[in-house]
Amino acid sequence: MLEDIKIPKQGWTIPNPNDSIGGVPMMFGNGLEGRSLKVIDDIIDRGDNLNFLHTQSRGRTGRTADGNMPWNFIIDLGAYYEISRIVTVQRHSGGLANVSRGQYYRSENVGMYNVYIWDDATQKWEQVFKEYKIPVPVGLTELEFVKFGEAGDMAYMYPDNPRYTKATRKFRFEAVKGFSGNYTLDDANCLSEITLYGKKAQ
Repeated sequence: MLEDIKIPKQGWTIPNPNDSIGGVPMMFGNGLEGRSLKVIDDIIDRGDNLNFLHTQSRGRTGRTADGNMPWNFIIDLGAYYEISRIVTVQRHSGGLANVSRGQYYRSENVGMYNVYIWDDATQKWEQVFKEYKIPVPVGLTELEFVKFGEAGDMAYMYPDNPRYTKATRKFRFEAVKGFSGNYTLDDANCLSEITLYGKKAQ
């Protein structure tokens, strides 16, 4: 049984849009009312607070010519951590009372993603898992969808054999597809929150 803690976000920083680390550009999430920094502020999107990033369909670099997906959200954790799992929270935008499903598990949200850590020794990104699909719950009421969505979706590092990553200071979330068209469309414009768990490297 792994014991982990929530990695504190106070020390986290993100690159500017289109600044690259290891040849990978940081995404653009400052479209419309969205802001990339909202994804690491520990506040999830509800109907009344607009707390998410928005790519405005140009997420890869901010240049329309570069397209929307895949886009990469890169975090400098501020210290070295061994990471055990990730929790992502989608954009809700389901109205003020938080009783309707809104956009949870559908258009504009990230349905499939990859995870990488930065390896100081090789100076390269190392893939932790590939094409993880956030499962869409079935048979829920609108209110149950809200509760599931607000709780977020959790995935273990190395899902086939959960364990800590090697110590790293940089983490990369690569949004691959949206939920639409059975995880085939490049329409994921939004993300509300990324939370990581693990332990501080010794």
